[in-house]
Amino acid sequence: MKTDLTTKIPVLVEELAQGKQALSEAKAENWLEEMPAIKEELFTVMSMLYWRLKPVLAERHLNQIQTECSRLLDRLDSCTNIAPRLQALYDATYALLVDVFECLQERYGKLFNFNAYMPGFIFKPKVEHMNQQTNLLLAGLKKKYAELALQNLIVKSIQKVSAASRCTFHKMMYMEDSIVTMLQICEDSERENINALIKEHLLVVNLNTEDHIKYYVKKITAELENLPDVDDQYQLLYNYEDQFYRRHKRKGSVFFESRNRNILKTLKDYLTSRMREVGCRQRPVIASLSTVKAGNVVVPVATPLAAAPAPEYRVKVSFSADVLVYFLQLLIKTGAIIGSKAKLMLYVAKCVETPGIGEALLSPKSLERKSTQVVRNTAMQLRALLMKMLKLIDEEFS
Repeated sequence: MKTDLTTKIPVLVEELAQGKQALSEAKAENWLEEMPAIKEELFTVMSMLYWRLKPVLAERHLNQIQTECSRLLDRLDSCTNIAPRLQALYDATYALLVDVFECLQERYGKLFNFNAYMPGFIFKPKVEHMNQQTNLLLAGLKKKYAELALQNLIVKSIQKVSAASRCTFHKMMYMEDSIVTMLQICEDSERENINALIKEHLLVVNLNTEDHIKYYVKKITAELENLPDVDDQYQLLYNYEDQFYRRHKRKGSVFFESRNRNILKTLKDYLTSRMREVGCRQRPVIASLSTVKAGNVVVPVATPLAAAPAPEYRVKVSFSADVLVYFLQLLIKTGAIIGSKAKLMLYVAKCVETPGIGEALLSPKSLERKSTQVVRNTAMQLRALLMKMLKLIDEEFS
């Protein structure tokens, strides 16, 4: 769409950028006299676009004005050594573009493109303020003895905005809000809770950067290396998966990197792969190495072991896996069973057979998931079974 912002103003900006050779005093005076009319026309056009067109079309045209306005402001910012006689025209042109941009934000904010890059006159002051806030945040984290790796992660994330040459409105607002929240956490929390609260915040706001993912991969890998027992490794991975799963259920559209996946989904996929890896270590897949000849090349070939046999005897139950899991959950909560829930699920998966499962084994991961998804029908089935047991006790000992 053609407006003064796409026809007249770009010509003026380029003439200002070229300096006194392009603009005579008379021409500069003419531009100054024309400024009020140009501003009035631009404001009228934006109002008509907003109120008379369908929202989709209005958004497209207003975003075009926003993009052009931002580009021209940055072009003016790059101008150096403006001749004194052109300074008044430069200031008037800059003020006009700032007024148009602020009008787009304030009056037509519903259609404003927050994924567009900020012009320099907004970006630079915000970066200065962000650097000040970052220093306060780091001081607060150090005062509460926050984990050093966590501090480094936060600094790297902030620098993706503050150290960049430009930034979108979305990323700037995201990081500003996140810093304010973390400052509040530092002020309100106790020293022993600071790490957990900061990590919770970064997951909830979906800081889906590679550095954040690497932080958890390194952390989980280190914790696994300190657990030689396979069952303990399973329990650690299950605990992390449960933690990420519960947070992932909170649907939200917030994100830092628009092109990256949700960090909780990425981490859950990583945990699944680590669980498979732990399972392979628990049940070796190679019995021996043999060789076959392919032409002149001798290739080693792994001879796989058969799958680990099921136990000779498995307890058969007449109720579903959902009822079984809920029953075990109640036994744990009442103190009848003491110990690791993850290890119990592993044991039950190997040694219990539910209706319809045949020779297959129950999945520990599925049992763990079912324990967080108990429905009323499951509870009523278990209640009926428990009532039968109570009736038998009454008949035998009344």
